[in-house]
Amino acid sequence: ENEIITVRSDIAKGAQLAVYGVSGDSFGLIASTPYLGHHRWLAPAGIADFDGDGRPEIAVIEMPHLKGDLVFYALTGAGLTETARLAGFTNHRFGADEIIGGLRDCGTGPELVLASKDWSRLMIVGWDNGPTGRDEGAFSKSALRAALDCR
Repeated sequence: ENEIITVRSDIAKGAQLAVYGVSGDSFGLIASTPYLGHHRWLAPAGIADFDGDGRPEIAVIEMPHLKGDLVFYALTGAGLTETARLAGFTNHRFGADEIIGGLRDCGTGPELVLASKDWSRLMIVGWDNGPTGRDEGAFSKSALRAALDCR
C-alpha cells in the first residue's frame, strides 16, 4: 500500500521519522521513531530494499551536523524498527536548503551516495550482510553527480 514518509519536527522534542497511511477506514499516523531531542534533526537518505528481503528499508542520517549516523528502518507490524546503523556520514550542511546525494542502482543493487561526516570524502553505502561504506575519493559536487549517474 502507499504510505507518506516524512520528517516531523517539534521545537522541544526535535525530529522524528513518521509514516502515514491507511489503517482500516481512516488515514493517519501508522508508525514513527522516537524524537531525537531538542534541536536534533534527521535527513532522509533513500528508500529501497537494501537488504534483499523483498521489503523496503528507509535510510536516514540522524543528526547530520553532529553525530552522522546512517540508520536503516523497516516498517513492521510493531512500527518502525531499526535494522542497521553505520557511523560517519552526512548529507546536509548546516544552513543549506538542500539534502545532497541520494539513491542509485548501478546494476548491483541499491546504494546510497553520501559524504563522509567531515565532507572530505565521497562515500557509497551498499549492503553485504549489513550496510557497508566505501570511499570513492575526494568529495566534490562533480564527483557527487558522477556517482549518482553511475559513472
